[in-house]
Amino acid sequence: MTEMSKAEARKMAKTALSAEERAKIDWEISQRLCAAAEEILGAEPDETRTVMVYLPMPEEVHLDGFMEELVRRGIRVGAPRMLPGHKLECREYREDHLETGAWGIREPDQTCPVISPEEIQAVIVPGVAFDRSGNRLGHGAGYYDRFLAECPGKRIGVCRSEMLWETVPADEHDLRMDRIVTEKEILRFE
Repeated sequence: MTEMSKAEARKMAKTALSAEERAKIDWEISQRLCAAAEEILGAEPDETRTVMVYLPMPEEVHLDGFMEELVRRGIRVGAPRMLPGHKLECREYREDHLETGAWGIREPDQTCPVISPEEIQAVIVPGVAFDRSGNRLGHGAGYYDRFLAECPGKRIGVCRSEMLWETVPADEHDLRMDRIVTEKEILRFE
């Protein structure tokens, strides 16, 4: 891919997959994440581990199967809540305590306990596209960049294989992923 701006790359990232194709691929990605959970989270007892999983925008990978498996294992699941100033916090995920927040994204309501970044072993990160060097192209608001800079947990990018490119535009302040998971492979960058 030739040098392009982040805005140009975001335009190129529009998918042509049908809803059925996306759902099948998303399920495969969830299964790959479930199979790699021990590698990603380590061997601590499940009840001591916390994973932050995003609640998707329509075009992002839907990870319902992965979230269900985490809950089944007794792993605490957090989800992002948008804050003023393009910031986000992690709050405990409770399916019956969700509301629609910024950009029409579901998020935990204010009754859900806040989880500090230091408590999170892994953050599952959405993106418009990723590259084979671990770089992420986000939507451009910087929510995840700010949060990940404060979070010592592993950064796990997820995308459909069509959104894994050779390169994406990246700036010096953009944080790389530790892993990228698609329906076909897991790339490791640690």
